[in-house]
Amino acid sequence: MEVIFSRLLVGCGVVWVGFALGCSVFAALDPYDRTKDIRPATLQEIKNGRHDWGLDLSAGLGVARGNANLDSINVDLDSFKRFGDYAGYILGDLYYTDFNGTRVRNQGNTLARIDYSFNDKWKVFSVSGHSYNQYIKLGYRGTLSAGLLYKLDFGPILSGISVAPGYEFETYLDDEVRRTLRLSCRYLAHILVSDTASIGLDYFYLPSVLDLANYRMYLSLSLENQIYKKLIGLRLSSSMEYFSAPIVGVVKFDVNLSTSFFIHLGE
Repeated sequence: MEVIFSRLLVGCGVVWVGFALGCSVFAALDPYDRTKDIRPATLQEIKNGRHDWGLDLSAGLGVARGNANLDSINVDLDSFKRFGDYAGYILGDLYYTDFNGTRVRNQGNTLARIDYSFNDKWKVFSVSGHSYNQYIKLGYRGTLSAGLLYKLDFGPILSGISVAPGYEFETYLDDEVRRTLRLSCRYLAHILVSDTASIGLDYFYLPSVLDLANYRMYLSLSLENQIYKKLIGLRLSSSMEYFSAPIVGVVKFDVNLSTSFFIHLGE
């Protein structure tokens, strides 16, 4: 059964390669994400089994001229370093796409996080995020939060639960300003299904402390298949985002599906 399952995963990997090479530059980009800056950085020991340091970097550039004129750039950085009982995370990304003179994507995010480990299970952390996103008419959003995380391990399932109150400040392109106190509730899991494949789950629920009808929700599922050790592989991922109270002209619900190559450095 394990042999059959491994071959099935290899077959899926071949399909992903063909799909990735045949897609346009839009599919090569990470899925559209409007809450990346308000979700704390993922713990690397859960996400990739790295405990000391890590660096993930991706970049892409697309240009087309003729019947279709396209200019596209994307840069994504994910890094962390441990210093004894402390760990620091720095994340950042930039996405820009112009198609036939129309700007269809223009967004950027930065996030910094610091953790302190009481023991192997409990951590306290603080996070600061900053972003802009023309797609949802967001001129600027700044967030600051702090909370607790508890790690859960069940055999091949590495997971964690965190709770963090935080402050959110937003300015929109129509001059609307919002200030919101939110409570970030998260469950993260990384499931090893074979020596070369794993499933990732990430769920966020962020209600307003003063108005529970005002909330954000995020769910992500991914399947990773390693090509070379733990360094290089393929990822198929899907995500769903919901915001109950967007500004006028912005829909509440987004669904994304993407395929990509990845390179993980660290230990």
